[in-house]
Amino acid sequence: MQPIRLQDKLQKIFAPHAKKKRSNMFAVFGKEKRTIRLIMREKRVTEDISAASVEEAVEYLKKTGGNVLISTGSKELHLYTRIKDYKERCFARVLSTQEAVAEAVRLGFEGKHLIAMQGPYSEELNLAMLKHINAAYFVTKESGGAGGFEEKKKAAQKAGAELIVIARPKEEGKSLQEVKKLMEEFLAKENLL
Repeated sequence: MQPIRLQDKLQKIFAPHAKKKRSNMFAVFGKEKRTIRLIMREKRVTEDISAASVEEAVEYLKKTGGNVLISTGSKELHLYTRIKDYKERCFARVLSTQEAVAEAVRLGFEGKHLIAMQGPYSEELNLAMLKHINAAYFVTKESGGAGGFEEKKKAAQKAGAELIVIARPKEEGKSLQEVKKLMEEFLAKENLL
């Protein structure tokens, strides 16, 4: 029997969950039932406009002109109503749920200013939307690969729109290297290596 490498064990633990939100993956160690939160770091983009929150992005947009494609979700959509002429400038892309659409309409996003679809979206679809509304800005959350971040970034570049990225909140947990070390220690202690 060939020995199992730690990397293979990590892959078996985390691979089934790769399509889920990676920041919510946990590892449980044996009888101790010790839970460790694994935080997967994505490459951070530096050339885009970065905002710590939707509020900060809105403050920035208040000082600009041009159309805005909003893809930050319906929960914080009300903040964009602070932008002068938001009903003409802003286009909200929300989930196609009754609640999300009703909230967007209640806030004044309707007709061609409301796009209700389920993502993630391809680069081509993002690009088509940006061009269709003649967007100068594209606001998105730092969503990583699962949220289609690279597709949004490439589409914004091709459309000539500035990408405004809402940074992820600070997370607490362990890096992959820290989890690997803890697993090695645990597996050695349990004579499983």
